[in-house]
Amino acid sequence: MSQSEQPNPAGPSNPSDGPGDGPGRGGPRFSAFGPLGLISGAIAAVVIAFAFSDSRVFDRGPHIEPPAPKPVIVDEPVPTTPSVVIVPPNGLDKPAPAPGQTETEKTYAPGTNFALASNGATATGGRNPDCLIDGNLSYTGGSGFATSTIEPAQPFLITLAQPVKLNCIRILLWNLAEERYYYYKLEVSADGQPDHWITVADPAKNDDECRGWQDIHFELQVVKQIRLTGTYNNVNSFFHVVEVEAYRDPPPLTAAQAKPVEKFANEPEF
Repeated sequence: MSQSEQPNPAGPSNPSDGPGDGPGRGGPRFSAFGPLGLISGAIAAVVIAFAFSDSRVFDRGPHIEPPAPKPVIVDEPVPTTPSVVIVPPNGLDKPAPAPGQTETEKTYAPGTNFALASNGATATGGRNPDCLIDGNLSYTGGSGFATSTIEPAQPFLITLAQPVKLNCIRILLWNLAEERYYYYKLEVSADGQPDHWITVADPAKNDDECRGWQDIHFELQVVKQIRLTGTYNNVNSFFHVVEVEAYRDPPPLTAAQAKPVEKFANEPEF
């Protein structure tokens, strides 16, 4: 046996060189347990662990921009007009508005006389027309009433502050002489146009002798102007009126109003 063929007393230099290692027996090999195998296995383990810990690293999906913040809207204060409470000139309380009422009807209480100067009415025609709407029911033989001519006809015209629904007009005729009576024609209009006048009373058609209070009722309608024309006086050619009142819901006539005034001999001077 040559020197090169002497057995190695320490045995095989690599355990893989032992019997049954197959065709590669004896050649240079890397073991899975060697330094390089340990390093490769460690790297692989780290990569796998990192991939499973956050899959988003490898699959981020489409890029989506975050929504823009909505602008903050600050409500600005809305200017308001202070409410105004309308107090009727006659001192009556303002009623609660009812469905279908006009602004005028909301402003005044039931029983209001719309033909008062203190409620905004005006009067023209004849002599002393302001007496018709002053609310003063006291009169004498020479004062406290309005006068107009019958021939030629000289009507009194009363204009309300604004159009309002009416169903009653009261007239106080001069009534201090027992034998005195009158005829008259009473008309109303919603706007005062020449062809828009409606006759609501004409006592001459029935030969009614008119004295003192005249309580005229008619269908509820819008009225802006009232026209009163004297058509007859059995004593002279003048028409004498103390007061004119206009209502939607008229109060009852008082005993003093309904009762004829005390008669005396003094006649109007005109």
